Amino acid sequence: ALRGDRRLVRVFKPCPPMSSSNSLFKERGTYLILGGAGGIGFALSRHLARARHARLAWIGRRPLDSELERKLAEIKSLGGEAIYLQADAADLTALQSAVAGARKEFGALHGAFHAAGILQGKTLANLDEAEFLQVLAPKVSGAVNLVEALKKESFDLLVFFSSAASFVDPGGQANYAAASTFEDAFAHYVRQRYRLPVSVINWGYWGNVGMVADESYATRFAALGVAPIGSADGMAALEKILAAKLPQALVLKADPARLPDFGINVLHDDEATPSSSSVGQAALDQPAISYVKRIFAEVLKCQPSRLGEQETFENFGVDSLIGMRIPIKE
Repeated sequence: ALRGDRRLVRVFKPCPPMSSSNSLFKERGTYLILGGAGGIGFALSRHLARARHARLAWIGRRPLDSELERKLAEIKSLGGEAIYLQADAADLTALQSAVAGARKEFGALHGAFHAAGILQGKTLANLDEAEFLQVLAPKVSGAVNLVEALKKESFDLLVFFSSAASFVDPGGQANYAAASTFEDAFAHYVRQRYRLPVSVINWGYWGNVGMVADESYATRFAALGVAPIGSADGMAALEKILAAKLPQALVLKADPARLPDFGINVLHDDEATPSSSSVGQAALDQPAISYVKRIFAEVLKCQPSRLGEQETFENFGVDSLIGMRIPIKE
């Protein structure tokens, strides 16, 4: 980012050793999860039910069906309790009604999670405005509306589940990367504006759950040196991040040596923080230059009429199990 004559560069710093012994989750605590029935939201629900016998209020767009009923029953079998409330997060009135329903059922909320999202992969050349906005809606309107519905609550934590797509070049996912980037910035804004206990977690590739849980993605990520985050590892990382009250963390499971290939340059404690006067132009621009060369090489392989539809998505995402603080340094 350019601010006058200053150039600001994001750096990634490994989290110090952290303990999950001081969990922020209460026994029989009540937690609202936007998107709780799907992907990482359901993994979180299973963890809270098993570890804390939590009471969970899921909010989702689709009507209650047999699959949702099965998942609700699973939460009960694990020692928790869950209800499902139908609402589109992009509709403030509907979301406020769902939040009111959660309070009516369980009383005061101890925390809330935004775990909703839509993945719809297309290159920009083949992406129309409606498709772009469809992916933005849960993370943009949904995030804003969730805070609006909850800002008068008194709770222990408000967590946004974002994506590593905010920091890498996920081929064919410009809409999802834009949505995740907004969510990150909005989470910081809410933390500062309303003094709420907000954290944002940029998850990497989970593999067995979520929107990219199939073999084709596993093969692509493996070629990039990326391994899937298992549910146990993911929840252990979540517990540590929340206990340490980190404003933002990137959780990845990958070969550390491959991270610079994706633009993730880790600054260790024994290294000086870059400044606008000490960071060389070539060092700053090299990842961008490499990226442009790679993209142009792919474009030149394609016939114009097939561009986009035949894209291999070799550069889709990066992910690894290392929690990282993401301060912005001058």
